[in-house]
Amino acid sequence: MKSRFRLIAILLLFCEVGCQRTLYDWGSYERSVFNMYSSREDFSAATEIDRLQKEVERTERKNRAIPPGKMAHLGYLYLMAGDNERAQACFEKERQLFPEGGKFMEFLLGRMQG
Repeated sequence: MKSRFRLIAILLLFCEVGCQRTLYDWGSYERSVFNMYSSREDFSAATEIDRLQKEVERTERKNRAIPPGKMAHLGYLYLMAGDNERAQACFEKERQLFPEGGKFMEFLLGRMQG
């Protein structure tokens, strides 16, 4: 009888550990940053923008947290693609989500203005 309870307790413990969700929904953010800086010939800002924008929308629909830096990275990709308006919106959203990075976002926004 005790061994059955132990087995159940162990299974529940493994389920608890294995079922934990992370605080942030990282998606392909880290891979996107790596691809951008690894000087790959097949890197496409448009492809990365499309993938990350869909992930952000999916994350927001699920009421999950967007990780720090993801909106700034997306904004930088928009800047690379020449879409300053969307880049600015992403930098603003990063500043709103993570005020501790606000000075850097203000710096980037200022650079866009002048």
